[in-house]
Parts: sequence; structure tokens; C-alpha cells
Amino acid sequence: MNEEPPKPAGARRRLGGRVAKGAGLLWLLAISLRGVGFLTTLVLARLLVPEDFGIVALASAVVGVIDILFNVQTSLAIIREREPAKSHFDTAFALNLLRSAATAAALALAAYPVAAFMEEPRLAPVLLALILPAVAAGLTNPYFILYARNLNFRLETQRRLTAAALGSASALLIGFLFRTHWALVASLIVNGVAMALLSYWRVPGRPGLSLVHWRSMFGFGGWLVVYRILQYAGNRFDYFFIGRVLDTATVGAYSVSGQFNRAASGDVVPSLSKALFPAFSQMTDDPERMRQAYLKVQGVAMATALPVGVGMGLLAEPLILLALGPQWGLAITITQVLAPILSLQALAAGSEGVAMALGRTRTLALRSLVFVTSRTALIVAGFAAAGFPGLLAGRALASGLVFPAYNLYLGSRLVGGRLLDPLRASWRSFAAAGVMTAALLLLPDPAYAGMNPLALAGHLAGRAGLGTLLYIATHGLLWRLSGRPAGSAEPILFDYAERLLEQLRTRLRPS
Repeated sequence: MNEEPPKPAGARRRLGGRVAKGAGLLWLLAISLRGVGFLTTLVLARLLVPEDFGIVALASAVVGVIDILFNVQTSLAIIREREPAKSHFDTAFALNLLRSAATAAALALAAYPVAAFMEEPRLAPVLLALILPAVAAGLTNPYFILYARNLNFRLETQRRLTAAALGSASALLIGFLFRTHWALVASLIVNGVAMALLSYWRVPGRPGLSLVHWRSMFGFGGWLVVYRILQYAGNRFDYFFIGRVLDTATVGAYSVSGQFNRAASGDVVPSLSKALFPAFSQMTDDPERMRQAYLKVQGVAMATALPVGVGMGLLAEPLILLALGPQWGLAITITQVLAPILSLQALAAGSEGVAMALGRTRTLALRSLVFVTSRTALIVAGFAAAGFPGLLAGRALASGLVFPAYNLYLGSRLVGGRLLDPLRASWRSFAAAGVMTAALLLLPDPAYAGMNPLALAGHLAGRAGLGTLLYIATHGLLWRLSGRPAGSAEPILFDYAERLLEQLRTRLRPS
């Protein structure tokens, strides 16, 4: 049997640099998309009412469940192929067309029964309208995945930002003209159609139709479908539950708060996982290298997610009052409780990429089963015991204890090492976040509700700036006092920050 020669150190460093650059670009993309969505929500929250957001949040949850049922994850199957041929892309395109047709049929059949069950008649037309982006998704060019396979996410960034901008523009236009929840629906439709069209822009390949490789794609994607179904069910159960036992206004506040909360972990984890899967796929023959990379990833994920989540919780009141207005008071409470807790979900950043690279997708399905079971039970039990506050407590316990603990266990099983190694690698992040929290809590507590927007903006900027400086300074000081340990996350973060600043200076420099 011929063995591949070991990759030289230079090649390994180049791969590490490409991973860091790709993950950083994807995270910046996620932040940019969140910014576009945030600005759109900021305007629409003053034009629409919480019930409008609640209707679309419920519809999106239904569409997501149905889409995942038929999603075979063809793009991930192509990434795992050593040398994908045209027949692989043709098979992926055919399977995606079949998926979109099945999704459209399921939405058409489910629209009115779901609306009747939720006792919300406005839900059915929205579900029928969302057939359009579901069909558009099936027409996406599978050759686009070649860029991600080569750790090049620049074109993906351009595509998603353009689609998001077009979707936001359509939402704002309809929102100003008609002040209806259809503004939010229009954004989803335009975004989905634009994503499909732009997948052919500057991409040389054009797919045909074939089913030659359907067995291998189903073989890899089968457990991933189970994983995505369980993951989505766990993430969306609380929306359905709140809509059923409370009202759409509460769902709307919960949904809008979720946009803030996801910035604490939801942007870091997918960005790193998407960049790491192709990279980890090239490390399967070197377990120690994969273990070291996994620990670095966990360190970077916690160093970035923890200050965002903790800061979001501490500054939720001035932030949401300034951005959305006083009618979103419930969203403030939800964000204060959940944003710091959800930052701990960054502990999942590395384990997902490792599991997929090793072909251990069954372990991801089992992880989702544990999560959806515990989260559902804790949310229902919390609501039964103490109403909505109990529901939040159950959600916090599931997301802040059960999910991180199981991810630590899963990571230790996949790469070896000790259970608490990722936490040891992140102790400086926890300490720096503690210093930041203590300093902000010691400041006088102003009456934000009576402030004008300018005063709110001043308080928010001042406290956010102070917290950021304290976190970075404490983190850097502890790293230096620790002897600048090898393999830590700080050099990666500092190097990437320096490169970003250099690029910014270059662009701002007069030509």
C-alpha cells in the first residue's frame, strides 16, 4: 500500500493560515449579515408590531423543519470527496431539485392545518408564499461549493451580503408603504431567490442531471439529516411552545431577542465549523495534529464568544431601548438572561467539524437527541413550575450546562485528551470576562427608560468601550504572565487583528 508523504511544515502553516483566514472571513460575514438584519429590524420594529414578527418567526420555523426533513447535505458530501467529478455535481443538483419539490409539496399540504393548530389564520398565506424561496434553493449551482472546499469564502461572502441587502431593501420598502408582516416575508423571498441566482455568478461549472452517486451521498448525509432535524427541533421547539401556550407577541419578543442572543454564539460556531470541516478533512491521518487544532479552535471560539455574550447581557437594556424602543421590554429581559449563557455554546465549535471530517455523523445525531430531549423537558418543566420565567430558566439550564457538558465529552471522545482540556485552554477568557463584568456592574445604574436616544447612545458606547478595553487588556496581561504558552489562542487572534488593521489602513491610505 502506498502511503502519502507527510505534508511539510510550510504546507501545514499555510493550511492553518487559510483556516484562520476563512473562519475569520466567515465570522465577519456573519457579523455583517447580523448588522444588515439588525438595521432592518431596527427600522421595521418601529413600523410593525411584535405580532408581525411572531407570525413570520412561526412560519420560518415550519419551513425550516420541512426543509431539513428532505435535506441530504449534498454540499458536505462533495467536500469529503477526494476528487469530485462532474457526475457528483450533477447528482447533487438532481437531489436538490427533488428536495425542493418535496419541500414545496409539504408546505402546500401543511399550511392550513398548521395555521389551524396554532390558531393563527394569517400563518397559512405566509407558508404558501415561502414556497418560492424553497424552490429557488433547489436551483442553486452545486459547483459553488468548490470555493468552500478550497477554503476560499470570499465569493460566498459577496453572494450572501448582496442577497441580504436586496432582501432588506424589499422589506423596508414594503414596510414603509404598507406596515404589514408581508415586509418580512418579502425579505425572505427576495433573499432566497437572489442566493440561487448569484450561485451562478463567476462560477464556471454548470450542473446537469444525474443520480449516479445518490447512494454515497445518502450514505454520508443520512445521519446528518437526522442530526439537522433534531438540532432544528431543539432550537425551534420553544417558539412553537410559546406560540401555543402564550401569544404571538411573546413569540415576537423571543424571536427578536434571539437575533441579539445568536451574536453571542450562533455566529462563532457556524463560522468556525464551516471553515474547519474542509481543514479537518485534511488532518484525518494525523490525530495529534487534529487534537491540537481542536484545542486551538475551542480557545479562539471562547475568546471571541464569551465577551460578546456577557457584554450583550450586561448592556441589553440600553441597546434594545435605543435600537427598538420601549415596547420591546420583554426582549430586554430575555436577552439579559440568555445572552451570557448562550456564549458557552461556543464549546461546540470544534467538535462538529471533527465529527464530520472523521465520518462520525452518527455521534452528532446522538448529541442532538440528548440536547432536544433535555431542552424540551427543562422548558416544559420550567413553564409548568413558574410560567415564562421558569421557561427561560429551563432554556438557560439546557443551553448553559447540558449542551456544553456533552460537547466537552464528545470532543474528548473524538480527538482524545481529557474532558476539561478546552476549559483549561480558555481560562484566561473566563477570567477576563469576569473582570469586565465586575467593572461594569460597579458603575452607577442609570435610569435608561427616561433617557433620550443621544444619552442612551453615549452610555452604551462608553460602557461597551470600557468593557472591551478591560477584556482585551486583562486577556493579554494574563497571557504574558502565563509565559505566552505555545498553542494558545492569543497569537492567532492578535495576528488576525493585526492583518485586519493593516488591510484597513491600506484601503484608507490615499492612492
